[in-house]
Amino acid sequence: MFWKKIIDNNAGSIMPFKKGQSGNPNGRAKKQREVEYSTAIKSACTPERWLRICEVATSQAERGDEKARKWLSDNLVGLPVQKNEITGADGGNIKISVKLKHGEEL
Repeated sequence: MFWKKIIDNNAGSIMPFKKGQSGNPNGRAKKQREVEYSTAIKSACTPERWLRICEVATSQAERGDEKARKWLSDNLVGLPVQKNEITGADGGNIKISVKLKHGEEL
């Protein structure tokens, strides 16, 4: 059984890492495509250019431009947390079934 192997390998603990210790302290390595896009964006939009964009948006917001106000708010304050509740048919419970390799069910 999968969980039994984890427990046996971790001296009775279900968690494979010590509390407070990350299993991947450096995070996921960036993909080459992400690096290329990030480099392109940074070269196209320098900090000075970004400052000018923000100054124009601020002026527009002060003159009553709703889209400029929203853009500034989203970028300065951040978007509100969006909660989604997932339920089964007619708001009921969702049945979850997990089958392991050897046909055992949790």
